[in-house]
Amino acid sequence: MARRLLVLANETVASPRVVEEVLRRADSDAQVLVVAPVLHRGWLDHFLTSREMEARAQAEARLERTEAALVEAGLEVRGELGDASPQQALDDAVRRFAPDEVVLVTHPPDRSLWLERHLVERARANYEIPVTHMVVDVNTDQGTVHTDPRAQGGRPQEARVRVFMSAPYEDALSIRQGGFRAVAHGGMVDVATRPPDDEDGVVFSVQIPAALIGDVATTTGDSGLRVPADLLDRCGPPVEADAAYLE
Repeated sequence: MARRLLVLANETVASPRVVEEVLRRADSDAQVLVVAPVLHRGWLDHFLTSREMEARAQAEARLERTEAALVEAGLEVRGELGDASPQQALDDAVRRFAPDEVVLVTHPPDRSLWLERHLVERARANYEIPVTHMVVDVNTDQGTVHTDPRAQGGRPQEARVRVFMSAPYEDALSIRQGGFRAVAHGGMVDVATRPPDDEDGVVFSVQIPAALIGDVATTTGDSGLRVPADLLDRCGPPVEADAAYLE
């Protein structure tokens, strides 16, 4: 089976160092997915269409350069824009693409918001596949690769899927006091694999072992799942989704 390599990068994606690293890690028959989150420069950018369009255009241009270089080298590669939250973009791509390895490319620590938000540590905690961290200094075009310790003989961690539930305040109080069973219907609870868009009520987040999802969950929509309440309670305790994850 062809090796599947997922690369997550934004401003660093067009660096020749990234292209070199992908070529070093990918076999000639590998499938490569390069994802670039569409980042915003400030909170106003969410509301200013022209800035959002500019951010998308810049990300698309960087992706096209990287795709062209990898295709010219003979690889099967696809590039796509991801969610503005790099964590959400990564979760979405891992779920859809099912990679054998992830390469996260960041700026150096002194100017990387992704590292401030512990993106690499989170990815290694959530996925059992190797997560390689590559640091690229776009000013000097130097790259440094930090291999996942688990790829050097460490024990892989169990892959988990983070799910979200938005509950009205009355239900949120019941969940805090009695767990998700308190608001279950027929023993099941509707959750989503993406944070809810609305800000009404309280958003809870639980990480469920990926191996259990396929056995007990049913799909209710694009990102919706219906899971047993007792599974949520076993994987809890229920915690309110933190701003660091939602970014």
